[in-house]
Amino acid sequence: MINYLIEVSVCLAAFYACYRLGLSRLKLLNSNRAYLLATLLLSLVIPLLDISFYQLESNINTNIPDYVSIIPDGATEQPEPIQRINPVLLVYLIGAGTMAVILLLRIFRIIQTILKHPVRKFDRLCLVYVPDDRPVSSFFQYVFIPKSLDIASAEVQSILTHEGKHACDWHSLDLIFTELISVILWFNPVTYLYREALKLQHEYIADEAVVHSCDKTSYIDLLVRFSLKQSGFSLTHSFSEHPVEKRLKMIDKLNPNTMKKLRLLWSLPLIFTLILIFGFDRQVYSQTENANLTQPTGPKLRGHVMDEKSGKALEKVTVFIIHSRENTIVKAGGKTYHRRSGLFTNTKGDYLLQMDKTDSLVVFRKTGYEDMIVPYKGQDIVNVALTKKAVPEKEGND
Repeated sequence: MINYLIEVSVCLAAFYACYRLGLSRLKLLNSNRAYLLATLLLSLVIPLLDISFYQLESNINTNIPDYVSIIPDGATEQPEPIQRINPVLLVYLIGAGTMAVILLLRIFRIIQTILKHPVRKFDRLCLVYVPDDRPVSSFFQYVFIPKSLDIASAEVQSILTHEGKHACDWHSLDLIFTELISVILWFNPVTYLYREALKLQHEYIADEAVVHSCDKTSYIDLLVRFSLKQSGFSLTHSFSEHPVEKRLKMIDKLNPNTMKKLRLLWSLPLIFTLILIFGFDRQVYSQTENANLTQPTGPKLRGHVMDEKSGKALEKVTVFIIHSRENTIVKAGGKTYHRRSGLFTNTKGDYLLQMDKTDSLVVFRKTGYEDMIVPYKGQDIVNVALTKKAVPEKEGND
């Protein structure tokens, strides 16, 4: 899990750097919003991909037993170690739980405000009349508006057009999504940069909708005057959302030409690179004489491999994992399999495999011996004894 979170964080940082350097200053509006949302989702999905090019040799023994676990004579299984919680994982879970509680409290505060103050239906919006010290802001179709404002005035109509655009385009749903990402990746500052970037794009989109329906100069003056107001709830869209200077610059910007719009394509090679780094199986065979018995965190399978007759430990036995996989052409035992990872036993005949599939099969292979395939069902130890292949007798001359 920790590795997954790290890979997600790297993907987020790469995608945000692409946005910051190539897209943030362009007036792409909805395209930038789509980019930010799509890359947030891709950052979660890419590390979950499991693409591999390994192929299982065709000469594998297809006689798959239901279960094989052979313990050498005189050997006893070691007691299972006491499972201890990873302290890093514990800190992460405490942080994520705290952030989740804070998010729920913020949502509860908004709901409490809606229930506490009078609500009036206005077109597709629900106006919530709050004290005058509160700024104009919105959460889904609810618009929080000070009691002293006259909704019949042209200025307030512009403000309601602005907040109505947020409601119409479901911008609050975007914020909820980014907040959930922030709960999962609470330790990563890039998630907060993503949230602010997305929130600013929402304001650009809403500002553009108002400018098309009223005088640009009057709207800019209105925006500057309301920018002195304090901000609203962190989960709402405030009409006076800062930084106002960036919003004013974006209002005056011209729409980008076709060449600048093509900057969105910069993300394609980046997506391919991240899939190549994090989406492909990177487990390879150990080529050292003694297999490294230190593996990453996760389920592990260890054991000892020996000769069936002599009981001698067998070194350099290839031990690898296969499991069912679609769209492969390799067959074994009437089923389709795909190689996952592997290593060699060390000089003492010991091995330690990192497991990731409860439906995996473990293959033991050594030149001159029959292959052995052991179904992995969550056990910790599998000791096996390999049988030498029968040598065909030479026919004598008459």
